[in-house]
Amino acid sequence: FHLGGEHCNVAEGGYSMNASDAFENTDEIIPNDIRPGYFCAGVKDEPGHPYTLDPFHFQHCENVSVGYTYEFHWVHSTAGPLSEMLSGGLGGVFARSINPSAFVRGQICRIVNDPHGTQPYEKFNETWREPVTNAMHYVGSTTGTSYDNYKCSPAEVTWLVDRDCCTLWSGLLHIVGAELGSVVPYLLTFGKDMEGDVKPAPSRLLVAPFISDSQATILNSTEP
Repeated sequence: FHLGGEHCNVAEGGYSMNASDAFENTDEIIPNDIRPGYFCAGVKDEPGHPYTLDPFHFQHCENVSVGYTYEFHWVHSTAGPLSEMLSGGLGGVFARSINPSAFVRGQICRIVNDPHGTQPYEKFNETWREPVTNAMHYVGSTTGTSYDNYKCSPAEVTWLVDRDCCTLWSGLLHIVGAELGSVVPYLLTFGKDMEGDVKPAPSRLLVAPFISDSQATILNSTEP
């Protein structure tokens, strides 16, 4: 997952705020000087919301804070490992081929604290919030700050990105549920080189129009 959205949606309910617009003190927003992406509007802008921005003690995630926005990726590949072993970063995408067919589901969420602990997305560790009724489908590439608008990634990726900002309870970043326990111990136990995935990665520069997919389409609904 990434600090801020690597995508941007200026429509109402989207994510288009810079860190400096979303927070007064951006020094607290950028752990380890990583580049932030785009932020959702603060929950204080939502009348009658049941959430708070009270601090939450994250036991298993690093450099994560209530009030921030993160972009989460669920990566799928035809060259994934045959075993159930997970790999950190994009390692699993190229486990059996250097030119796989890959698609990524992306969702941008603000993190809040819910004093009641209610959360409608119990399976968020496995898949994105559903149903997604407003998504963008396009062909792009892998992300991260290793590439920009002049140095392109060689790996093609089909993207499906939720255009709405979702609100995520802070507890789900480290709690999977009664069966699995916590996300991070699960990843570190059943994964390989997963240490870097327990903290947000930097966000790449927004892709310039001249290298963007001209055939991108908006989907009004998606299948699970």
